[in-house]
Amino acid sequence: MDTDFKLINCKASQTSPEGILSSGEFFSGSIRFSDNKNEWVVFSLVNKEVMRYILSDINFNDEVMLEIFSYDEDSEKVQHAGNWE
Repeated sequence: MDTDFKLINCKASQTSPEGILSSGEFFSGSIRFSDNKNEWVVFSLVNKEVMRYILSDINFNDEVMLEIFSYDEDSEKVQHAGNWE
């Protein structure tokens, strides 16, 4: 099954919370808060409400790196059929 997604892969200063939230309905990815590899968060198939909460704690500056996949489809369609029973 093919699923359309958008990838946001940039420094946080190059986008905005509104830009991320408008890119889809469900989100997966990671946010690195600094060059320190121990300061990051990973999330998988969260909805807009949860994504808004995650983004509320982010300083949108050059130190923060985003790698976020956004999906327009229902989360069940995003999951790969072979991974779930």
